[in-house]
Amino acid sequence: DMEPYGAVVRLPHTCWLATNNDAADSMTCSRADAGLPEQALVLCCFVPPVMVDPQSFGLWMKMLKALPEAVLWLPAYAAATRNNLARAAQTSGVDATRLVYLPSGSRAQLLARIRLADLFVDTVRFNANHSLADALRMGVPAVTCAGQGMASRLGGSIVRAAGFGDCVVDSPAAFVETVVRLGKDASARSELRARLTRQHATAPLFDPAARVRDWETAWTMMVQRHQSGLPPQAFDVPVQAPAPATTPISR
Repeated sequence: DMEPYGAVVRLPHTCWLATNNDAADSMTCSRADAGLPEQALVLCCFVPPVMVDPQSFGLWMKMLKALPEAVLWLPAYAAATRNNLARAAQTSGVDATRLVYLPSGSRAQLLARIRLADLFVDTVRFNANHSLADALRMGVPAVTCAGQGMASRLGGSIVRAAGFGDCVVDSPAAFVETVVRLGKDASARSELRARLTRQHATAPLFDPAARVRDWETAWTMMVQRHQSGLPPQAFDVPVQAPAPATTPISR
């Protein structure tokens, strides 16, 4: 029953639209350069601190406790935020040194550094968006937990559009279990990375021209209904034909 949300227009692949036209720094970046332990399993989530809700952080701490070789890689938060998260980690029984923060740098440097992560672990109350798409574009697999509202389902929309519906779970318990399972299985993570590389050529997430046509079709159908005197109504936007061949977008 979608009545509380009004007439919902459902796009065929994802509601996320980004040009994906900025490039990573061409300079080679090592884990040492980024302040990461060389042999650690690197779980990451690059979201503003306001999106790090207690439930998400608690689930991340469960993952770290089950994966003793793992660290959690976060953005370059201010000192006050780092201190708050350190206290929360200690309260959860996790050494705060296992929270590692991105070095400051340019957008191109950020994209290059993202590649060093092993797995992107989403927030659950308000999913990551631009940074999640960045991680997928840079070849980092992601796991997300779909909730009941728009903000908690955006991650699932993005991950599915990258061709990884099997990395979208529907409960916090399954979220932790999936991340822990992948964290313990290097070959499974390697296969996910290889799949992601292959998906760049065909996955809907990486075809912004086709996603623009999805939105244009949605608006056209809504205007046509209005001009015909029809009331708003939920509908599915039909799948669009693939975009014609053009100069490839830089990734």
